Amino acid sequence: MNTLFCPCCGAENPLERSVCQKCKADLGVVKSILDTANLHYNRALTLAGEGRYPEAELEATAALELYNKNPRYHNLLGTIYARQGKFNRAQEAWETTLYLEEDTSSAYRSLQRLQRLSSNGTLEAPRRRTTSVFDVLLLLLLVFFGWMAHHYYVEQLVNDYELRIQSRDAERSAEQQLGGLVAASGSSSQRQTDMEELLEEIRQYVALMQEQTAEMRAQATEMRSQAVEMQAQYDRLRERLVRDASPEAASPPPPQE
Repeated sequence: MNTLFCPCCGAENPLERSVCQKCKADLGVVKSILDTANLHYNRALTLAGEGRYPEAELEATAALELYNKNPRYHNLLGTIYARQGKFNRAQEAWETTLYLEEDTSSAYRSLQRLQRLSSNGTLEAPRRRTTSVFDVLLLLLLVFFGWMAHHYYVEQLVNDYELRIQSRDAERSAEQQLGGLVAASGSSSQRQTDMEELLEEIRQYVALMQEQTAEMRAQATEMRSQAVEMQAQYDRLRERLVRDASPEAASPPPPQE
């Protein structure tokens, strides 16, 4: 890039000029902005060479925000996009490069290579990365709900055991009270009536305890089935994550700068 664009009239000026050759406007501010943009561009080059593409993308974008007329900035940003699998953005950046400077051979070659890879159906890297993140979140949810189901199942078993103990204690207490009443009842009709009412209350209490025990047992069985199903889903998902994490047999080389 060997020209400066005047911010007032838009005319092109050689780098060595300090004022616009058309409108005589001061080009010192433009040169200062261009120097800062070049600084970001050089940092982007260094970071891209080290494989630190997200940071390089930020530096190249900063350079373009300061001065977007330089085709080298767009060409570098296109290469950085391609290295990260952002092929649509890379194509836009290279097309902008050719629009600004038609004889940029590296951008032209990169676009041709990108079109060949796209026609072969080999540009799938970003989709796999997104799916993997979703799978990890789904895996965490399955583990959490599986733990909750297991915890609820154990709690229901404990409650069922406590209800059984309470029912057994109630039956023993009823038997003891009944034995005491029988011993003291004699032939009194009132005591006979009291004894029958007590027996009826005991029967109702025992029936209620048995009903609650059966209901808790059914709920615990259902939760156990759900926990088994979640465990199966977790195992299938873990197998798929392991399979997706394995290195690919072959991956297309990214377009060159």
